Amino acid sequence: MQDLEAWAGRPADEPAWHEYRRALLATGRSDDTIYNYRHTLQLVSLSLPAGADLWTMRREDVTAFLAAGAAGDWARSSLATYSRRLRTFCLWAHRAGYADADPMTAVSPVREDVREIPVPDPAHIRALVATVATGKRFQDRRDWMIMCLLAEAGTPRATELADLPAAAPDLRHGQLRFTGKGGLERTIALGAASCRAVTLYQRSRAVHKDAGLPWLLLGKQGKMTRHGIRQMLEDRAAQAGVPRVPPHHWRHLTAHLFMEGGGSVPDAMKLFGWRTPLMASRYGGSAASARAVRHARELSIGDAILSGKARAG
Repeated sequence: MQDLEAWAGRPADEPAWHEYRRALLATGRSDDTIYNYRHTLQLVSLSLPAGADLWTMRREDVTAFLAAGAAGDWARSSLATYSRRLRTFCLWAHRAGYADADPMTAVSPVREDVREIPVPDPAHIRALVATVATGKRFQDRRDWMIMCLLAEAGTPRATELADLPAAAPDLRHGQLRFTGKGGLERTIALGAASCRAVTLYQRSRAVHKDAGLPWLLLGKQGKMTRHGIRQMLEDRAAQAGVPRVPPHHWRHLTAHLFMEGGGSVPDAMKLFGWRTPLMASRYGGSAASARAVRHARELSIGDAILSGKARAG
């Protein structure tokens, strides 16, 4: 479990962090979200000049922090993320009466470069699965189940996988039900391979030393973490001799295949836990152009117009 109370910024800012941590907990934010906010505020705290703190920092302090990050080795996406978290904190501090003003009011949002994540090669996925599908060790059956769940439409995020309750798989109805990011309830359909992988893993889990824990995934020391899932996939990729496929890239692959197969945007939003239709264009975006070209070729609109077959209205 994350230590949500530890503070590594300046001691003077620790009370501000604990107040904000309590506010985040009260709104149901996940441990990972709270950890990320703390990391951001620690960086800001350590950057502030003498006499300033998280309650009294000015616009100049914020812009200096962001400028230092831009001039350093921060990726544009990281800078945008830190800026968003800081904006959320400052707005909360002002509305809660802890800060006299919101220093982010006059600070322009950081524009984030749109980076297309390549859709993984399904052959690489099959090579990863081949490293564990026939194994009988606990780790093999666990890792195979994880890969099967990642390969289903609606791919759980790494954090969602790590937080799955032991009772989440519903094999009677062939589905996985859980509460995902942002408190959204999700239901994912499980194929035959996933149901078999879950069944075999559950049999191994039943005799595991930590079988009494409430989480589905067990690691070397109790609950398997999101970092453990990522590390497992990296290790299995090295074993298979293929490029690593992080958990989030699996989501891009399954989203692409779902949309290519005729899946609707509303259905995709339900499956993948998206709050906005814009996410449908971002996930699997690197394959979207190919989908569009293929669809256009199938329609042959130019031929239809020139041959007189096209009808408007």
